[in-house]
Amino acid sequence: MKGILAGVPKLIASKYSLEWGSKSSLLFKAPVGAILRGVYFDHAPSGNYYLQCVILPLHMPSNGIYYIDGPQIGFGGQSRLRPVTESKLWATRDEYISGLEDIVVNQLRSEWDRLAHVNYCIDYFLSLNGYVYKHGRHVFEALIYLTAYQQRYSHCMSIIQEYKQLFPEKDPMKLHVDSYPQAYWQRIELIEECIKTEDFQRLHTKLNEWFDYSIKALGLSRFV
Repeated sequence: MKGILAGVPKLIASKYSLEWGSKSSLLFKAPVGAILRGVYFDHAPSGNYYLQCVILPLHMPSNGIYYIDGPQIGFGGQSRLRPVTESKLWATRDEYISGLEDIVVNQLRSEWDRLAHVNYCIDYFLSLNGYVYKHGRHVFEALIYLTAYQQRYSHCMSIIQEYKQLFPEKDPMKLHVDSYPQAYWQRIELIEECIKTEDFQRLHTKLNEWFDYSIKALGLSRFV
């Protein structure tokens, strides 16, 4: 991270080391469990700073961070950083640090704690526009992995069926082959097969393998 926010996630995490961790521009709740919950400090070319919402199920194999629209917890997926009062803008580094600490530690802490509970997190994803209006591929994928992990198998199967209808592997309306990675489809098909055959031991072995992959790929091993 460059500019006035350089090092801010690490600085805030160091003050609350039992509750928070940091990795580059990411500040997150620690220790890390089934769901990575935090914020990403983003610096746009325009000079504006943004607070990105990160709610990432780690049993879904991931080597990068996804932003989730977060209006229900007080900010959108790309909310411009502003002070609580609009009477004046943050100007100095100390004002940014103080304001961000208040947002992340005081305003969002209770919501992050609730989102640690998988059933609550499932309900949260179900409330997002990406699911409600059936256009958020990543939201559907997150729900598939969350419901599989939580052993809500009937729910998981219904979401998989919706997913297949909304995001077919080969769309006949397209003139080119879908560039979406084949491995993504294969993993979802594996989840579906395990549930259909009631091979739940295999399913949870794979979910644990994918969790380990995400932790390693995201560099979060020391925060587990």
